[in-house]
This record gives sequence, C-alpha cells and structure tokens, in this order.
Amino acid sequence: MPDETKRSFPWQPITVVISIIAIGIAGSSFYFTKSQNDYTRERAAGRLPARLELVGSRPDSNTLQPELRKRIFGSDYTTMFFGAPTDVVNLNERVVLRNVGDEPIEAIRVTVSYVGGFNEKDAFKVVGLDQPPIVTEQQVHKEDHILDQKVNKGEFALIPLTKGMLHQMLQAQKGQAKGVERYGVFLVRCSAKIVGASSFDGTYDDKELTLRLLWLPSGFDEEQCTKIIERFQPRIEIMKDGSKPAE
Repeated sequence: MPDETKRSFPWQPITVVISIIAIGIAGSSFYFTKSQNDYTRERAAGRLPARLELVGSRPDSNTLQPELRKRIFGSDYTTMFFGAPTDVVNLNERVVLRNVGDEPIEAIRVTVSYVGGFNEKDAFKVVGLDQPPIVTEQQVHKEDHILDQKVNKGEFALIPLTKGMLHQMLQAQKGQAKGVERYGVFLVRCSAKIVGASSFDGTYDDKELTLRLLWLPSGFDEEQCTKIIERFQPRIEIMKDGSKPAE
C-alpha cells in the first residue's frame, strides 16, 4: 500500500489564477481604503482647497446698450455709465466663475472695493487721478453666498455684483462734488468653500476682475441706494460645463 503521507497535489493552473486575483483584490481594497481614509482626514483638516477660476463678467462691456455707454470725459475711451441706481440694478452685472477642481463648492464669497478715480473737473488737470485710498475692512463690500445648488466640477456660477457696486460707488463719492460725473476703478475678488470645509479659498490663479464705471453722484442718493442694497435679492445662476453664460 502506498504511503498516503507522501502523496503530492500540484496546483492546477486555474487555482493559481484565482489565488493571484484574490491577492490583487485584497491589495486594491487596502489601497482604496487607505486613500479614502487619507482623503477623509485631509477634508476634515481643511487641507482640500477649492479651485475656483474667475472667467470674466456678464454682460460684456462691448454689448451694452448705447444709453449705458459713454466716453470718459470726451476722450476716445468709453465705459459703463449710470445716471441712477436703477441703472445698476437693471444692468445686473455678474461675475462669472467656474469650478475647475474635483470638489463641489457650496459657498462663494465676493468682495468689491473702490481703488481710485477722479471727477470730470480733475480730468483736465495734469494730475487728475486720486491717490489710491487706504481701504479698510469696513469700506470693502463683502457678501457670502450660500448656494442652494452646489457648483460641481466644470460648472459655472454667475454672481450678481449689484449690491457691491452700489455700496462702493457711495464710498467713492463721499466728500466729492455731486453735480459732476465721476470715474472710478473697482476690484472684484472671489473665493469659494467646498462642501464640509471651514474656510474660503481664493481663486486658484489669484485673478481679479476690474470694473471701470462712470456715474453722476447727484443721481445716487445715499438713502435710496441703502434701501436698494438692503432689499436686493441676488439671483445666482449655476450652469453646466459647455453651456455659454448668457449676456
């Protein structure tokens, strides 16, 4: 009788294949679990930044109605012109942003600040541009928009600038002549917060939007503008990748 203890059972090819697959799956599962744990820790620690791109603004200055465009004090340059706060409301100027990161964005912060300008009389002086003012936190208009609809990767968000523009136009005309037109330069900065994060991240390329406006201060009564700012409800648009933001 043969010795049963010495009998060998060589592995069949199918057994080898199954074993290799099982080892591969186990390794992949371990790597996936580790990656997920790392991702969770990074998000909880706030180390996953939003990636927000500033695309531009709408409507484009070249598409404005004739009554909203005017030469800057007789020069060859034209810009947006406002005779009353309702002109600003009706224009509905918006900053166009795009999520170029992987994480969905749940909130967007927009700040508008006046950085310099001059009035019609100053335009004929050798030095007409105001010295850039010292901009304090109180002077900058800041608004946080908690989004009803998240901005996913590749999608656009169009954020109205009406309140910030009116607020900073009032700041710019303080102590200035009311009966002469004023030209001003304004900076728009944006930042975003991804879902679950505790802080805002600026645009990934630090890009800013510059607005150049011409307006008549006598048409911008502070009390009237303040009421509009308090009551204005911005309508935020979220658009899919590949869609062309409307003018």
